[in-house]
Amino acid sequence: MFNIFKITPNSIHRIIKKDKNKLIIQAEFYSNNLPGIYGFLAKVIHFWDIQIANRFAPNLNLGFDSLIANPNTGEGRVYMLNNATWAGARDAATGDATNGAVDIQSNGGANYTNVRAFFPFDTSSLPDTAIISAANFQYYANVIVNTDTTTAVLVVQTQASNTSLAVEDYDQVAFIAKATVALSAITTSAYNTFTISDLTTISTTGHTKFALITGRDLANSQPTGDNIMTGDNRGAANPPKLTVTYTVGGNTSSRMMRGLGT
Repeated sequence: MFNIFKITPNSIHRIIKKDKNKLIIQAEFYSNNLPGIYGFLAKVIHFWDIQIANRFAPNLNLGFDSLIANPNTGEGRVYMLNNATWAGARDAATGDATNGAVDIQSNGGANYTNVRAFFPFDTSSLPDTAIISAANFQYYANVIVNTDTTTAVLVVQTQASNTSLAVEDYDQVAFIAKATVALSAITTSAYNTFTISDLTTISTTGHTKFALITGRDLANSQPTGDNIMTGDNRGAANPPKLTVTYTVGGNTSSRMMRGLGT
């Protein structure tokens, strides 16, 4: 038995050869930042596949492609402030205002506030023949307030422009969760990963558009207090990231099997 490691930007997979006809791929560990030599190897392998093999010699592609994208200038938040009713805050067609912050909020009490964060990612550089095997959204959180024990939810959105955000985009969110993390599980001063299971949400021809909202917003559940998550935007030290792992024109395991001579 021997080990070969498949390295992606956020994970290492161990390939164990049990016999000459069978390979088992096992997730070895997952972290936001690979340590030491693994991080270096990840960068080298991904650079080779994306910048060299895919352009000049596709048959030499090692099967470790990934796209890491930050949001376009259309990133930001649209918010409703101090509404007399929760329905007025959540169900409005347009927001009160926009800005470049990327916090989410659903606050209740004497008045109601609801804030949604929008993230348009340019994923048009993905090859048309890309077979997407994984995708995740990473958000660097700074402050959490969790009065109602709620969640942060990643959903698909359809803002009109990829380079600007308008108050009319407030209701352009689909209330279907694509990834969910409990606010109690969010680590502040660190990246938090939202693993996207519905890979059909990733566009290979244009922009992939996500929004973050609260679980109270998703469920239309009136908040009783403050529920807030703030984080770094595209202009800060730790901008949001979308990582898409894919192969071109074949699957990773079959490529590795050929490399092992099986």
